[in-house]
Amino acid sequence: MEEREFDEYEYEERKKEQGTIILILLLVLTAVVAVVYLFSEKEESYIPKDAESYTESNEAPSSLSSEAAIPDESIQLVASALERVVVGMPFEVTFTLKNYEADTFQAGNWDEAFNVSSQPRVQRGSGTSMQNGQLTKFTTTNYVYVVVPKKEGTFTIAPAKATVNGKEYVSNALAVSVFSGGQSNDKKFVAAVLDKVFVGKQIRVTFSLDSPDADNFQVPDWSDAFEILVGPSVSRQKTVTSIKGQPVVMGSTTYTYILKPKVAGTFTISPAKVMADGKLYESNPLTIPVLP
Repeated sequence: MEEREFDEYEYEERKKEQGTIILILLLVLTAVVAVVYLFSEKEESYIPKDAESYTESNEAPSSLSSEAAIPDESIQLVASALERVVVGMPFEVTFTLKNYEADTFQAGNWDEAFNVSSQPRVQRGSGTSMQNGQLTKFTTTNYVYVVVPKKEGTFTIAPAKATVNGKEYVSNALAVSVFSGGQSNDKKFVAAVLDKVFVGKQIRVTFSLDSPDADNFQVPDWSDAFEILVGPSVSRQKTVTSIKGQPVVMGSTTYTYILKPKVAGTFTISPAKVMADGKLYESNPLTIPVLP
């Protein structure tokens, strides 16, 4: 009888101990869930240091003069363009004025090696940036010139000038190397249609070069039978391997368009052109039969 009473007592004690352990575990779990929730809330509202977002518009942004005064050092005029281009192939030179509307803008004298559009295309935009933990607004005005090189060589694009509230800002100069663009056949540059083609149905057209360093891509003439919905989007694949102890770079660059055929018939897209390693490559012309 005594031994049975002892067993029942021990059993009750163990039940109490187990209940206590379960209660402690529940409290710990609740605390962990609360901490995870707090951190997830912070992550959702967290903006990385020095992050920047940008929206482009053809409309002028609202004047910044009604907001806090903008320090002169935050007003910048920056020139940008491709470093390597081909004789006869147009490219763009962009002068970007950041954080204010210019009272006056003037590009520098153009080298005689270039034919240049008489007036720039003006694009305006606005955005926000995070620097040193502070969120600031900015605006941009892009002055875009279409430039056609006439001869080989390395040429300098002179700085542009902009006047803001009576103060003059000067951009950087640009060095552009122009190549003859003699057509090369040592790499494959292939145009292809990836879908069956029907009127009104979206299709993908790709232009692929077996080099990861292609640039200055252009399709000189699109058929009017196609509406360009998206493109070109660019994807690159690049690997470095060793052959006989020497590093060899391999890969590809693919330009993809999404088109919508507008009418039935058989149409031809002109060969595309692209630069790689100082050489000009031309794709095959693309004949596309469009079914009704």
